[in-house]
Amino acid sequence: MMAPAHISIAQVKAAVAAYFQIAEMELVSRRRSPGSAIPRQVAVYLAATLCRGSYAEIGAAFHRDHSTAIHAKKVIETRMLDDAELVLAVERIKAQILSRAFHPNDHEALASRLVIDTAAAFRTAGLALAATDPAAVLRLVAPVAAAFGIDLAEAVP
Repeated sequence: MMAPAHISIAQVKAAVAAYFQIAEMELVSRRRSPGSAIPRQVAVYLAATLCRGSYAEIGAAFHRDHSTAIHAKKVIETRMLDDAELVLAVERIKAQILSRAFHPNDHEALASRLVIDTAAAFRTAGLALAATDPAAVLRLVAPVAAAFGIDLAEAVP
């Protein structure tokens, strides 16, 4: 399996801005409204988990200091424990970023990463749905799979 190419903070910013339908400049603005703060915190979280930069570099990319970057990552991690919609949003954005970071013909790596990240998202959010409600799992995974062009209807008996 091939490793992903280097993922830049700029790639994360672009994907988050596109997902939340805001201008990338909103991610570096001083605004603290939920419409700006939540996407910015998600972008910092994803930059911290996907990029090779330090918290100082990540903070600087968002016009913040390293302690604000650390705090933003912790805020998203905490919110994801109780907010399945946020987990899904983060996983959709991550899937989009990763789909561009892998070699386009490396479908095995993409599928493997999708499964690993989705399982991690379920664990993070405390969603023990797989054993109790397989249909709920499919509802949560379907949008992410669709981002990869995977039709789950063919995979489900």
